[in-house]
Amino acid sequence: MAIEKRKRKKWKIVAAVAVIAVAAAGIGMYNMQKNAGPIHPFADTTPLTRMDLRNMVNVTGTVKSTQTKKVYTQLTYPVEALSVQVGDVVAEGDILCQLDTQSLEDAITDKTTSINKSAQSANQKLADAQRTYSIAQTMLEKDMNSELMAAQSTLRRAEVTMQEMASDLINSRNEMQDARDIEDSEALEQYKFASRKAQLAYDSSKEAVAEAKANLKVVEETIKQRLEEYQTEIQKAKVDTDLSDQWLAVTRLQEDIEKCTIKSPVSGVVTAVYATEGASASGLMFVIEDTDSLKIGTRVKEYDIAAIELGNYVEIKSDATGDDVYDGKLEKIAPTSVKTATGDIDTSSDVEFEAEVSVQSSQTNLKIGMKTRMNIVYEEKQQVLAVPYEAIAYNQEGATVVYVAKIGEDGLGTVESVAVETGMENDFYVEVISSDLTEGDLIITNIDAVAPGMQVTTVDPMAMAYGGPIAG
Repeated sequence: MAIEKRKRKKWKIVAAVAVIAVAAAGIGMYNMQKNAGPIHPFADTTPLTRMDLRNMVNVTGTVKSTQTKKVYTQLTYPVEALSVQVGDVVAEGDILCQLDTQSLEDAITDKTTSINKSAQSANQKLADAQRTYSIAQTMLEKDMNSELMAAQSTLRRAEVTMQEMASDLINSRNEMQDARDIEDSEALEQYKFASRKAQLAYDSSKEAVAEAKANLKVVEETIKQRLEEYQTEIQKAKVDTDLSDQWLAVTRLQEDIEKCTIKSPVSGVVTAVYATEGASASGLMFVIEDTDSLKIGTRVKEYDIAAIELGNYVEIKSDATGDDVYDGKLEKIAPTSVKTATGDIDTSSDVEFEAEVSVQSSQTNLKIGMKTRMNIVYEEKQQVLAVPYEAIAYNQEGATVVYVAKIGEDGLGTVESVAVETGMENDFYVEVISSDLTEGDLIITNIDAVAPGMQVTTVDPMAMAYGGPIAG
């Protein structure tokens, strides 16, 4: 119950203070009106100054390296020794780790031994095949081939026999003609029989010659085919001596040994180590990045993409670096909006375009992976006369004007309309161009409360009520 009483007492005090304040304000206003005479409208003014105007697109992004190299291996041999750790600076060609090569060395030894044995056997077969062919070719060239000689001899004998049979046939026919001429019928019959017998013998010898010729041709074809077979054997033997495929396998094993010494492909800083001593190597082993050359990946909304262009200055900030501001440059804008993993346009959210900003400042506290806030400046003017957006008015002719309060000796201002041309605009200010304006002019911002020619006060009447003038 005591607590409730104290609360009620407190509220009574607050109410009393409020009533006193209102009464004081009323008295102050009364006194000001009584002493100052006529009341003049209050003109809220701001001095005309020169300023830098910017139009910007605000984006966020993540710091990356301009050169990131992921070091992979397809080998699965155990990691024998690690030479680096995260944070180490490496040069191109520096050893990152060494894989165990013992199994590879054993495989090369076994493979080499096997190839040498195969080579010895293949070379012997080639020598034998070449020797066989050479002998056969020599025998043929020197007419020393027994099969060919036999076939040729048979043909010669058959041809001699045929010639003899042809002579016998001619003689028997002549004798038969002589018997016919002398009309010796008994002799004629004998010669006719002898002539038929000679004809049969001749026909038989003729067939023997044809058979001997055919046989000779067969023998010649057989010898030719055999020589071709010998040549084929030589070619096969030569193929067998070509062990390049097997030596290629050895070469690949040797290349794998070289690959077991994993080296840095670029100069930079080791930012990740996935290899473990004693464990089998596989896939991603290290990440090497250039931490001195940075870029920032970002995305730009569809409604902002038309305003920006490559080369735009970018202002870079990060929560991690406090009030530091770094210079950047818009380097890349994707030609198409962000796509899904299947290559289709992503319609699940607002349309965005990927972009890339290069960090231009030589010395920064930015680290790879930091989140940043960026302003892409697509329009900028420096040190131009500018007024608040609400200070822009239009006269009866539709011309653009601003109202200037010209202060007289009595401390009152006279509203003057000054024609201006407007230039660059941003969200808050508009560039104004006029030879009738001077830096420091009092620009009226509450334009709906005044009109040209009107006398105004630039002192806030509420401030005067509380005992202190506030100039506009």
